[in-house]
Amino acid sequence: MNTVFCDELDDWSPSYKSPAINLYFRCIEMSMPWGTAFKRAFIYVLWLIVWGIIGGIFIGVGVFSMAGTFVSSMMTSPETAGAMLLGGSAFGIAMIFIGYVIIALGSVATFIRLIYSLSYEASLQASGRGPPPAPPLPVTPPPAPTQQVKYCANCAKGIPMLAKYCPYCQAVQP
Repeated sequence: MNTVFCDELDDWSPSYKSPAINLYFRCIEMSMPWGTAFKRAFIYVLWLIVWGIIGGIFIGVGVFSMAGTFVSSMMTSPETAGAMLLGGSAFGIAMIFIGYVIIALGSVATFIRLIYSLSYEASLQASGRGPPPAPPLPVTPPPAPTQQVKYCANCAKGIPMLAKYCPYCQAVQP
């Protein structure tokens, strides 16, 4: 997945001159591998599930509190049932509201955090301060073929085995 970001510039190089208008742009190609994109999406979905579970616990407490209050109010006298229903319902509604707020704020905060980290990495990459590129693999030259060497009978310097004359002293070799 490649995205191209262009900034309006005056004298940056390399630049791209827009044919439609007389402005220069510096264009930087940002890329993110599909594996990284799916990994981040998976982590985001996991966080949404976590916020849903936490908020769901609060909602469940609120629902069970209201249900328990209704059941208890049916078993008590009518004079105390009204006050019991009012208190239990208020607590239950508050817990349900808190649960929904936790789900909503947690989801939005997770999304904002994801967008912030992506934009931070993109700005580092655009400014050239991102992670350094991998060093090039060392190139080792192929091993030189080993020559068999004999020594000159006249000057004692190393010469090729098949040489008939010494390249240094021109002496005939046996």
